[in-house]
Amino acid sequence: MFGNREKRQKKILGRDEEEDSITYNETYHYIFRADMSNGTLDDKVTIFNVPFISISTILSRYVSLISNIPMRILESQGEGIFSRDVKVGQMMFEGMDVNKAYQPLIHLAPLGFPPEFVGDTFALFNRWNGSTHQWKIKAGVKDSSTIGNIMSFNGETRLSYWNHNSLPRSEQEYCNRLNGSDGTLNPPMVTRDRPLYVFNPFLCRSVHLKYSHEVTSLGINGYRFTFTKDVFSSPDKNPDNECFCGKPGGSLNQECIDGGYRLFSCHSDAPIVITKPHFAEADPKYAKNVDGIVPDAEKYASYADVEPISGMLIKANLKVQVNIE
Repeated sequence: MFGNREKRQKKILGRDEEEDSITYNETYHYIFRADMSNGTLDDKVTIFNVPFISISTILSRYVSLISNIPMRILESQGEGIFSRDVKVGQMMFEGMDVNKAYQPLIHLAPLGFPPEFVGDTFALFNRWNGSTHQWKIKAGVKDSSTIGNIMSFNGETRLSYWNHNSLPRSEQEYCNRLNGSDGTLNPPMVTRDRPLYVFNPFLCRSVHLKYSHEVTSLGINGYRFTFTKDVFSSPDKNPDNECFCGKPGGSLNQECIDGGYRLFSCHSDAPIVITKPHFAEADPKYAKNVDGIVPDAEKYASYADVEPISGMLIKANLKVQVNIE
């Protein structure tokens, strides 16, 4: 497990007094934290060959009749399921070298290659470190209960990731809503019985957090809000999650994932699945075949500590596990 500190820099672009809004750019930087990690960025690991699996999955969904041909070409160039002796720093941010044999395959993928590919490198967080997004939020001058509420993200008033033709439009719209704030600014007078709604670009969706307990964080008294189990539950357990469960197509398992969800639609169809670390609060079948997995919902809980009078964020911690299906 490797931890990073997220640093956000906001640049105000404008203020509209009539609509009571503020528009700003926010740039994200990630700094490795050795004290939060079980190793260093120089550690060498054996990992799934994410580029190989991603391309294999994408091609099998869209060009199934010939998908084996490009994969055999890649295999002849030494590509396979695993990548060995990869430095953690390369895997996360610096970029792993990608075989040039991938380049001719770009035109076969309808949505292009996932944004984690940059030039001849691939890194899980290529698209995030140093990325900038534009937000428009409510200033809350006219109505303090709306302060921080998102009006648009990158110029759009709704997301476009969760569009499943098998579902009624109303359900698609539910998952594509930009609910709540960016997490750093909430309406004042926070109460224990009112959930916090936060849109997180990395998760490609809005999530809700519920009150857990009182804390003293960084010397400030506050309320801790955590992800509840139902945020990642399958639609069988939480029907509201039906629109987060798109069918992946191809030869992949068509069942919804209990304890996580697929990010295919916001990663150019790369087979990325988000769960809590060690599959905490997920269906036990995901963890039972993996050595060393110890699900612990409390230890791996994501949370936001909020000062209740002002609604300001004191401290937050997002803990997720990135999986390849």
